[in-house]
Amino acid sequence: MRYQDLLIEASNLSTGELVKKIGTPDDRVPIFLNKVRNSQPFQLITGGQVTIDPEEYERLEDFLVQGAKGTLKVKTVDGEVISTSSLAKTGEFGGVGQSKTGERKMANRGNTVEGVLAAATVARMAARPGRDITANDVKKIIDEFANRVNIDPAQKSQGATINYTAKEESYVDKFVCQVKLPTKNFVDFVDWDFMMSDDLMSGFIKNVIAYVNEAGIVNRFANFFEKNKRPDEVEVVADGVSAMAERKTDIFMVYYDENGKRQIQKFDLSLKAGTTGQFGQATAGSLSDKSGKYVFSQYGFDQYKTIFGDFGVDISPVESEFLNAEDLRTGVIAIYEQAIDAFEDQIQGSDDDSEKKWLKKFVSNIKKHGTLNDPAVQLLQFEKNKYYVLDFQRLDRLYAMDKLDLEVKGTISVPRDGSGEGWPSIIFYNKNNPKEVLIRIRAKYGDNKMNNLIEKGSLFKKITKVRGN
Repeated sequence: MRYQDLLIEASNLSTGELVKKIGTPDDRVPIFLNKVRNSQPFQLITGGQVTIDPEEYERLEDFLVQGAKGTLKVKTVDGEVISTSSLAKTGEFGGVGQSKTGERKMANRGNTVEGVLAAATVARMAARPGRDITANDVKKIIDEFANRVNIDPAQKSQGATINYTAKEESYVDKFVCQVKLPTKNFVDFVDWDFMMSDDLMSGFIKNVIAYVNEAGIVNRFANFFEKNKRPDEVEVVADGVSAMAERKTDIFMVYYDENGKRQIQKFDLSLKAGTTGQFGQATAGSLSDKSGKYVFSQYGFDQYKTIFGDFGVDISPVESEFLNAEDLRTGVIAIYEQAIDAFEDQIQGSDDDSEKKWLKKFVSNIKKHGTLNDPAVQLLQFEKNKYYVLDFQRLDRLYAMDKLDLEVKGTISVPRDGSGEGWPSIIFYNKNNPKEVLIRIRAKYGDNKMNNLIEKGSLFKKITKVRGN
């Protein structure tokens, strides 16, 4: 079976799947009804196609409303009665692994890169004699996964383990590579040709290889295992599934020292792929009722009070304005405007001591979002044409400045499609060079949740960069 067929099999157009996006830009019901009315075929999970009788249109329109439950049966143009659960959830309905035109598309590249990094790390450590590795070295390991894995598309995640050896004159070093990823990412990971056909992903892979050839930790252990004159057993693990909320590190290595004692070496890296600036987020929770209408709750405001309180400012003065706002956007803008005023007061504080006290809390919260309070964690980001490593602890350099040359301003984002009104952002930038942004706090609403993204800018990278190509 082709990899691109696997994920289609796992999803169907059950009643719950059809109505779950009602009231959002991704509402599936109009798409479904339009196909019925125009006698357009649906793909079956078992293969082939079927057309629903257009006379079913009005009945289906009445049934497919918010909160609809139960098995939905429909009559086909051939007079057969089938359940919509037998219809495949193709790309037009948000099917995973496909575009809206039904073509296969790459899933989240950042997750998939975790597996590639593990494979490249094993390739570099197993290279004999020690040398820089190539794309072909990584392909060999990933092809091993493809040859041995048995993907179950019904599972949310997939994992597999392969063994790889490096032969010395009188002994063999054994390397184990274990990769566990969400299913859609694992399907992409084991398909080398598909990854390389994607322009962005092929660029990420090129820079993963550059990283393992240059990174101190990988080369240090590669040399150690090659030159210690004894057989080693080493396991490299990429786990992009377990305990994601409790950690930022994605890769770790297990080996045995000269005394036979098991050692665990974390790579202390938070992986990112692409040009995304996001390294953290804070949610104000689910702010709507079952109908999709926004509910102005005390809980929502208290969440925002905590979010900005962690950055060292108080938004209490706009509590009443938020709770009585005419809509969600107006309420959130009121909070952001109050936060901007409070940040300005702190940055332009009346004395150095109070300014430094606020700055310490501000920087501490940035570190929390980036490293989950683990000072050893660094951010490793792969872009199409480069990679770089950032150390959040270098933000302490801000304390040493004679004067904090930061300014803060607010903006309203413009939707990419140019429609509708945007959400507010708070930007901290270099007073002497406004194009140099330290961080951005940006409101983003989706799936009935009000998220607030924490994003790095060029000044952030200038202060924290420790390695890159």
